[in-house]
Amino acid sequence: MIVSNIALYLLIVLMYMWGGQKTKAVRRFGVPLATLAYYWKERAKADGWLKAISVTLLALVLSMGYGENSKLMGLLKSESYVRIVYSLLLWLPVGFLFWSGPISLLGIPALIAAFQVRAGGFKIGKTYDFLYEDLLRSSALWFAIII
Repeated sequence: MIVSNIALYLLIVLMYMWGGQKTKAVRRFGVPLATLAYYWKERAKADGWLKAISVTLLALVLSMGYGENSKLMGLLKSESYVRIVYSLLLWLPVGFLFWSGPISLLGIPALIAAFQVRAGGFKIGKTYDFLYEDLLRSSALWFAIII
């Protein structure tokens, strides 16, 4: 279990970061597929397959975006509100898929806090930025999955 949690963490962090800067499909579809694979390994026998469909919502949320040109920004007109709503939308499929009681609600403040951070980062090579905020956001998503 510990090894699979660490492997999931590294996979989600790398896909989230890569998908944010290079290939959007890696974040939009890779993160949900990794989440689904983890679900099948850890929980599907107890919960059944129907819950696994909720991972489709995760792909939809990750495809929405939360920047200044996003549809949410057009509706809410505030970057902070957009990031809060995006965090809640991101938690919904994860919370449904991995609900383990009230402790699962800890994923909500973790995601909200992580999406409020705008921290910058540093260059790796000439074309890739290692962004602390992406590390925090993907870590909060992983935390919401495993609690």
